[in-house]
Amino acid sequence: MHRILLLAIKAGKLKGIKRKGWLRIGIEKVESVACHSYRVAFLAMLIGDALNLNVEKMLKMALLHDLAEATTGDITPYDMKREKK
Repeated sequence: MHRILLLAIKAGKLKGIKRKGWLRIGIEKVESVACHSYRVAFLAMLIGDALNLNVEKMLKMALLHDLAEATTGDITPYDMKREKK
């Protein structure tokens, strides 16, 4: 149970991480990584239902796809040096 709580706390950090791709192009009011993940999950649910796909799997993928950013921050391709791409 302790590990579940730690994971939930980690996921909560995504609320405070802004999506850098929007900041890079000068948009001031950008969404957080948590808002982005919610929108992806919502779309996954709608599209999955409409196309009769495995919605449970799609939701898990959508909700977890950016979880590492709670540790690394939002990293865009522009943040990486050319040789690391």
